[in-house]
Parts: sequence; structure tokens; C-alpha cells
Amino acid sequence: MKPKILRAPQKSDLSPLQLKVGIVLILVAALIISGVYLNYQSTGQAISFRQGLQQVNLVKYGELEIRAPPTGALLLFLNTSISSAQEELIYRFILQKRDESSFTVILINNETNTLIAQDILFPGGSSSLIYLSDTDTLPDLEISLAADSSLKITNLHYTQPDASKITFLDVEGLPYDALIHAETNNYVNGTINASSSFAPRVGVKVIPVKYNESLTLIPIVPPAVNKDTMYKIIFNTTGVPSDAVVLDITATVQNQETHAYYTLAIGEVVYALRQDGFPVMTLIQNERERNARVSVTLAATTELQPFALPCEFIGTADQLFTNLSIKKVYTFNNGVPQVWTQGEAPDDFSAVVPGRGYFIELREASSVEISAECTIRPLPPVIVPPSFGGALRRSDRLARGWNLISLPGITPRSLTTLTLDWDYDLFQCSQGYRCSSLPIDALLEPGKPYWVFARSDHITLPLVVE
Repeated sequence: MKPKILRAPQKSDLSPLQLKVGIVLILVAALIISGVYLNYQSTGQAISFRQGLQQVNLVKYGELEIRAPPTGALLLFLNTSISSAQEELIYRFILQKRDESSFTVILINNETNTLIAQDILFPGGSSSLIYLSDTDTLPDLEISLAADSSLKITNLHYTQPDASKITFLDVEGLPYDALIHAETNNYVNGTINASSSFAPRVGVKVIPVKYNESLTLIPIVPPAVNKDTMYKIIFNTTGVPSDAVVLDITATVQNQETHAYYTLAIGEVVYALRQDGFPVMTLIQNERERNARVSVTLAATTELQPFALPCEFIGTADQLFTNLSIKKVYTFNNGVPQVWTQGEAPDDFSAVVPGRGYFIELREASSVEISAECTIRPLPPVIVPPSFGGALRRSDRLARGWNLISLPGITPRSLTTLTLDWDYDLFQCSQGYRCSSLPIDALLEPGKPYWVFARSDHITLPLVVE
């Protein structure tokens, strides 16, 4: 009997998303790679979407590119601004192929249902300038069709906002580390300062949300002639059990968000993962010790179970898995499936490293606990933009196509905060290899593996891998 080889998610694994608007019906399947792709440009970042109905925010993203116009009609909702007023309006944009050499474009005010503009575009021909209001003295949109039939819609009033700088200071005015140790039945006090070219709008999310009531935010009036936003923050740990709580601090300027993530380790627990469909994980570290201890409890099932190490284990896969009721461990590296098999050699890989994802198959349906000492190397609390100083390691660059990754450290992060190239698709597979697609800006959680389909070979991530 041939060994089971881990494969990337297939179409049958993923539930398609169905969207109906009028007569438009679009099915988005997990592995449809061909078709129409929409590409938003914003501060050097690119986001790719599959064929389908989208609401496109041209205030946040200055340009939309349709790299392969469809043979039928394409309907988009454009959220954009006009020159005569500081307001945002929504328009219906319809692109229809007329013949082999031309397209019809129609723009309709979605609120009043009135026709704003209609034009015919030819590949490589002149662009169309659109005034969204009769009182506009300057054009608002430019629509152009390149020689290769790629179509661009540009917001002519787009201004690139500056990223915000976020600092979280303790009561002595010193910056907090990304990991903040806190005692139970006590308080964590500090000051948030967010600065940019304009005073940012600041918000704080608590993860898990059940601890929201423990957080208090008090506005602070910043010094005169200052473009900062300041808050006093108080987190009451009274009644909070030994647990890990993440503070997601967000500063927003002109729809551009900057995030800073901090973990409150209440007691000795610095990270915990307790979700249906995933192994139970607890990461414990004493404030006075450098090493941590990770404990992972696998469910009593022979179905594939997702697995990833959030910390660095100095040892081999044999040392981590031997003498446990584990049959096989699967991973995927540089486009090649790899398998570790209990009691057999040679194996396809010898080390289990943070930054890579795995799936475990047990010998029998009985619970298994994996325990090991490891070292936590958290990612920086703020990366704006991501810094990849020096030469890139080979493992920093994702292979074109499928990659099985994980997030090292103890703080949930979005890949969009770690890379400037957003030309990828993101998937998550739970117990039993039940897979589903995720938004590309979804928060990734340490201890979970994620499939990333990279459409280019230029995507780099600062993951701690081989």
C-alpha cells in the first residue's frame, strides 16, 4: 500500500462562495486559477481577486487593473470620490465586450440610478476621462485599455496616505516589548501614541473578545500643534485566569490601517490555542526564564490533524515524535510533498521548524500529547513597511504555487502586514483536512498551518524557517 501523500487543497475540499446580484451569478471555487483577475494598487501593495462581483474602494486603493477582461459582462461597484465635494459615492461600473477589438464601459450612480458616462474603448487607444458631477472642474476617473486589453480604472484624486507610527509606553515612558508579562488580580497601565501626517483614528481590539470588558481607554489631549492621537490604556486582570491576551492597536489615516500587536501574558501562559477542529496548544514561559514549554494535545482520531510549532525546537523530528502513537507527519516544501514516518528511515525531513505547516496522522484513535522545550522568537510588534534588510534567505521567498506555512511567535498577524506583495490566495485546513478559503488579510494564528498559493515568485515573508 502506497503511503498517503499530502496534497494542496482541491476544489472538492472547499465550499464555493455564491453571490447573486440580479442576473449575475458567480461561483468562486478554491483552485480556479484562470480567468479574470482584479489588481488594486495602493502604496506599493497589490491585492488579487478572482473573477466575480466586487465592491472596489478607489478611495483606499488608487487604481484598479483588470488584467484579462471577460468575454461577457463584468459588474463592479466602485466607491470613489469626486473633486467638487469631500464625499464618497458608489457607482456601478459595467464592462461589456462589443467585438474582438472594442469594449463598452458604462458608469451609473448607484443611489440615483442615473447614467453618468458611457464610452467605447479600443486596445491601445486613448483613455476616457470621466466627470462624476456636473459641477466638477477636474476629471474624477480615468479609464484606459492597454494594447494587451488590460483595463485600468484610476481615481485621479487619490492621495497616498502616510503610514502611522504606533508606540505603547509603560508608566515610566519606556516602550513595552511585544510580550508583556502581567500578574493576575492587577492592572496593566500604559499610553498609546499614534502619529502620522494627520492625526490618526485609534482603536484597540482584545483577542479573545471575552476580555473586552477588562479594557479601559481614556483619551489624552496631545500637546498643541501636534498630529498625534493619544490614549491612556488600563487592562484589569482581576478575574482573568492565567491566559494570553492580545491587544491589536490600530491607527487609521485616510483608510490606511497600521497595526501593532502586543501580548499580555497573564500568569505564565504566553499563548493558547483552543478552537474546534485544531489541537489544543498552550505555551508557557516564566518571566525569568528564556525557554518556554509548548504542550499540544491531539484529538482521539485517525483523521489528519493540523500542526505547527510557534517556537523554535532545538531537536529533530525523531526526538519530538518518537515513542508517541503517531503514524506519519506530512508537510510541503518548495512545491514537494514530504513525509516523516514513525520507525522508518530515511524520512523526507528531519526537523520541525516554526514558519512551516504540518499535518499529523495518528496510529489509532487515542489522544496524544506532544510536549517540548522551545525558544520564542516573536516577530516585531510593528512592521511598516516590512523590512527585509540584507540578502534574502532562500526560505524567505515563497515558491510560485502552493506553500504550506505557519506563523511563528505568539501574536496573531495578517500576511498583509508582513509582505508588500499581496498577489496570493489563502486557505486553512482543520481536522480531517476540511479546507476553506480565507480573506488575504485574515489574522493568522500561531500553531495553525496555512496554505498560501503564490501567483508570483516575488513574495517574501520574514518567517523563521530553514
